[in-house]
Amino acid sequence: MFKTENLIASPAMPAAILLYGIVFGFATWSYLGWPWQRIDTILLYGAIAVWTVGMIAYRWSSTGFSMNRMDIFFSAFVLWVLGSTAMHWWTGTTAYLEYLPFFVILPYLLGRTMLAQDMDLFRKILIGMGAIMLLLMPLEYWRNSQPGFRYVNAPTPLLFGHGHGVMLAGLMLSASLLALISLLMSPAITNNPAKSNRRPYLRLGYLMLGLLTLAMVWISSRGSVVAVALGIIALFLFSSFFEWKKKLAILLYIGLIALVGYTFSFQNKYHREYYQQLFVPPAASLNGVSPHAPGLRYGKPILGEATCKNISSSISERWIHYRTAWELFRAKPGTGVGANSYGFYSCPNSGQYPHTTVLQILAELGALGALLYFPLVWMMFSVPIKRYRTEASTSTKANMSWLIAFVILQFTTNQFNGNYFMSAGLYFVMGLAASWLNGVRGKRVKA
Repeated sequence: MFKTENLIASPAMPAAILLYGIVFGFATWSYLGWPWQRIDTILLYGAIAVWTVGMIAYRWSSTGFSMNRMDIFFSAFVLWVLGSTAMHWWTGTTAYLEYLPFFVILPYLLGRTMLAQDMDLFRKILIGMGAIMLLLMPLEYWRNSQPGFRYVNAPTPLLFGHGHGVMLAGLMLSASLLALISLLMSPAITNNPAKSNRRPYLRLGYLMLGLLTLAMVWISSRGSVVAVALGIIALFLFSSFFEWKKKLAILLYIGLIALVGYTFSFQNKYHREYYQQLFVPPAASLNGVSPHAPGLRYGKPILGEATCKNISSSISERWIHYRTAWELFRAKPGTGVGANSYGFYSCPNSGQYPHTTVLQILAELGALGALLYFPLVWMMFSVPIKRYRTEASTSTKANMSWLIAFVILQFTTNQFNGNYFMSAGLYFVMGLAASWLNGVRGKRVKA
């Protein structure tokens, strides 16, 4: 299952580490009592980059490579970002340019290089990472439950001593949960004549599925919960090879465990209020821009200072971000306000990007940038859907059903927390879709 040569030679392993490995670095350093520093991040992603470049060169030397239309759109989009950056340069842009090789180009190339057997290995690695995360959760739960601990009454714990621990753990757990459901629905398992030999593994799989669900309830990563729910729905809709009764059984199983988890979680009023914020409508002032708003003026929030005072939670902040980005697009629809320039027109201290890649593209790169980015998003969805509908092989259909669900997971996540300078998961699934676009059917015989 996890042969050393497969882990080293396949893009699956560096892709999994690139997307989710840093949270395990936080965990290791936390238990050793060391602070995670910038040099640690550089070493981690630098090592992945060297590994990836060597692996890609070796893979393409044996399989060859030819560009398709997704590769052309992706290359043009990266060049447009660089051009917009050069035209709207400021000192803070340097930090964002450092992300481009690691969180834009490398993940796309890793996805672009993957074959069907690599996708299978990638899913298994995600499940393995999820299992490791579950082993760490009891210790983190104990640490966060200590009397006097400053986060004991917070709606989310402080995982691995890092402020982004919950978000990163949520991303990891949601990907692992989706991969596990996909594996439990795999034709290789459900259609195997020797089902009695599979029962212990199925029981272990369902046990892990329940534990993953409880872990996600506990850490309360709302964006990941919503994203994985949409991914599960897509997985069920695009899985004609799996019986509906069994799908409903899995859905009922997850739902009951989640219900039990939330029943206990909502005994804490902080947890309950944290989720209730999802259903609070946007502030009334967002229904229209105040007539006293300054408009598009450098260094001034385009919605006006009065609107910025309505920020009371991360949810209300998101709504204001979304409206800000839309008004920036309306103010300068052609080329946008410039790459990494959103922060100059948003509310003070609310972040340098609107936390949604779609609106950030429109606000910063304008309609011309969107003409390059939106076709990528369209093909990212349409390629696996078309493959699912046209392929006769059940194993290929299973691969495509997982890819569709994983695309939805990544796309949804990036509309809550995304920044197109560092949306590694989204570019990875774009590369995966590009690898299935055309001219590669003969390479998929090992699916």
